Amino acid sequence: MAGFGSGLFWGAVFGGLAGLMNAPRKGKETRELVKLKIDQTTEDVNDLRFKIDNLSTAVSRLTNEGLGAVNEASKDIQTALRQFEEESSPRVKRVGEHVDVLQKDLQQASDAFSKEEV
Repeated sequence: MAGFGSGLFWGAVFGGLAGLMNAPRKGKETRELVKLKIDQTTEDVNDLRFKIDNLSTAVSRLTNEGLGAVNEASKDIQTALRQFEEESSPRVKRVGEHVDVLQKDLQQASDAFSKEEV
């Protein structure tokens, strides 16, 4: 960003000088106009630099705060998942056992039905 501000400043200075040098004015008037343009350009560049610094600081602060929030949320999610797993594992085991029993019962019913047809 410093390169941009510097380029803006020098481009304005040289552009202003070129324009003023080609203007049909007395030397004193030209010097006064050059000084005025340089002062205005310097003020604009300083204002721009100040605003860029403020923006950079704000972005940096938001980035750091955002990363902290993401890390905290990630830890909370991991804790919730571990707790869910610990609380749910007995139920999952019981459901698995019930599924096994149902499969055996279905197999026995299927076998019995097959024998009756024969």
